[in-house]
Amino acid sequence: MLFVLETGSVRTFRTYGDRKLTIAVLQPPGIFGVMGCFGQGKYLSSAEALEDSRVRMISRDSIQSLLECAPHVTHKIVDLMSERCVHFLHKMEILARKGLIPRLATLLLEKAAHGVVAGMTHKDLAGHLDVHRESITATLGELRRAGIITIERKAIRILHRERLQRATQE
Repeated sequence: MLFVLETGSVRTFRTYGDRKLTIAVLQPPGIFGVMGCFGQGKYLSSAEALEDSRVRMISRDSIQSLLECAPHVTHKIVDLMSERCVHFLHKMEILARKGLIPRLATLLLEKAAHGVVAGMTHKDLAGHLDVHRESITATLGELRRAGIITIERKAIRILHRERLQRATQE
C-alpha cells in the first residue's frame, strides 16, 4: 500500500527498543509507505497520526497501473523520494557534526511558528534528535538560563532568534 495524507499530520519513525527516531513529520498533501510500495515491498518505518487525520490507501497494483498509463506520476514520486533523501542526509550530517546545543537549536528553529515551538514534549524533541529526554531537559535549561528561550507548558518561546541561530553554528 501507498498512503496519501489528506488531512491532519503523520509522523514516520523507526523504533529502537523503547525509543522512536522520527524520520519525518508530514503535512497534507503527503505520501508515505513509498518503500513498501516499490522494490522488495518492505516497510522500513512505522507511522502514527499526530492529530485527527484522513489517510487514503492505494494498493501496489493500482500504483503500478497508474505509473504505466501516467508516466508523469513516476517523475513526481522520484522527485519526492529524492527530496526526502536530501532531507535525511542533511539530518544525518547535523547528527554527525554537531553537539546537542546546535542540534537542538536547529530543531527549535525548524519547528517554531511565530517564535513558539508548541505541542512538543521533551520526549518528542528527544525522539527527533535520537537522544535521551533527560539530555533535552538539561540542554533546554542551558538555553533558558542564557535567556535565549522560555519554557512554558507545552510550548517553548524563542526570545532571541539571532542568538539561537548563532547557537546552531557552535
